[in-house]
Amino acid sequence: ASRSAVYKVAPKLAPLEGGTALRMYATGLPHQQLSRQEANPSQWPDGEPPRLIQDMVAVHVRMKAQDPVFDVTVEGRIVDVDPGCGDGRIVECLTPDLTLSPLAPVLALRQVCLRVQITIDGGLTWTEEREDASFEYCKYPQAASHVV
Repeated sequence: ASRSAVYKVAPKLAPLEGGTALRMYATGLPHQQLSRQEANPSQWPDGEPPRLIQDMVAVHVRMKAQDPVFDVTVEGRIVDVDPGCGDGRIVECLTPDLTLSPLAPVLALRQVCLRVQITIDGGLTWTEEREDASFEYCKYPQAASHVV
C-alpha cells in the first residue's frame, strides 16, 4: 500500500499575520460519504445531526520550513472529498499568526516556503513529505504613502 500524501495546497500564499483558510488535498484519510444534507432530521434523536467519522478524527497540520528551520503544528479538520481524486480528502486549517515567530525577521526580507504534512494519530505518523505540498508565507507590503 502506498503512503498517505498531501498532493495539493491552496492558496499558495499566506500573510505573516495568519488567519488564512488553508486547504490541503490528501490521500489516505477517512471520510464518511453520508452527507448531513441527505440525513433525515426527523431521525436525529437529540435534534443534532449524526457525528460523521471525519468529525471524530483529531487532525493536525504540520507546517515546516528548511531555511530558516521552523516547525509549527495547528489543528485541522477533514471537510470534504476531492471529486477529482477517488480517495482524495480535503483538510482545512487556519494559518497561524507568525508575527512573533523566528520567521518574522526573515519574512521582512523574503517569502518563506512551508511544506505541509497531516497526522490523524497525534503525530505518530505523518503524510509523506512532498515538495509540491507547500505554500509560502509572506509579509504584505505596507500601503504606499504617496503615488507619483
